[in-house]
Amino acid sequence: MLDAVYIPARAYPLRTNTISGHFRSRSIGRVNIFEATADGHGIRRNRADINASEADFYSVKYLRRGCGEIEQESRRRRFESGDICVVDSRYPYNLEFADSFSLSSFIIPYDLLYPRLANPRAAMGGLIPADSTLSPLLRSHMDGLINLRDDSNEVYSATLNDALCGLVAICLDDCSQTAEVNHKSANHMRYLAVLDYVTRHLSDPQLSPRTVAGACGISVRYLHKLFEPQGCTFGKWLLKQRLERCREQIADPRFAGKKLTVIPYDWGFNNLSHFIRAFRQEYGLTPRDYRKQAQSQWGLYRDTSTRRTGAVRSRELRAQG
Repeated sequence: MLDAVYIPARAYPLRTNTISGHFRSRSIGRVNIFEATADGHGIRRNRADINASEADFYSVKYLRRGCGEIEQESRRRRFESGDICVVDSRYPYNLEFADSFSLSSFIIPYDLLYPRLANPRAAMGGLIPADSTLSPLLRSHMDGLINLRDDSNEVYSATLNDALCGLVAICLDDCSQTAEVNHKSANHMRYLAVLDYVTRHLSDPQLSPRTVAGACGISVRYLHKLFEPQGCTFGKWLLKQRLERCREQIADPRFAGKKLTVIPYDWGFNNLSHFIRAFRQEYGLTPRDYRKQAQSQWGLYRDTSTRRTGAVRSRELRAQG
């Protein structure tokens, strides 16, 4: 929920129609810290949200209770209590917590952390496990920043943030060395080429294993082999990508006037009945019911925003009085 409040993104419920929780925040110089305890929910940041952002950030999330999954740049990671994940706000991502959770989120300006990263890709859905070598040092420093006295904050904020960025960078580098070897492998590079091609042609209804393999210069058999480590077939992965694009538009208030019978055809579906069945199987609701649920959330967030603005105004008036 914090990402949706402080970084343009979209929160969506998973098991209930509402999201409840509480949080507190503070700043250490240019770094914002938010502590949250909330019901399980998801947060999605897409290209439209990125374009609406005024600045770029890295979000470093220290999960204190619960478990979740982060997906960014075709990397899906599960993280649990004690783990730390990192996302790059310049790229779309999806974050989900199935059940209630507590976390501390450090929003670090891009220019503070990026120059320290030996491998910037490691910060795209990056994971620092609780049992990794340097993780205890980073967690200890994060706890110290959260509990820092305000007078110390003003004097030492730049130095403390410098230490934070240094620890995040070396932890990511330590955890990603093995992954980087795989990243540079021929198989992985071909896999990324396939993802790039499919993403750019997702709206083409003629997209198939044969057309994709031909465009990427590989055999159909090899294409399917590339997806084996992902635990799904190419066809299932393609279907999920198209369903996600449709879901985003169905839930987006900017597309409220777009007919539900038009959206799936814009994303490569050529059979409406098949789309409705697949959508319901993936999300548990028909497209129509999903839009109704999303519309109720639009009203909830508007009301919440209005109450927050009114509360701030009331405090200002009392201060002036």
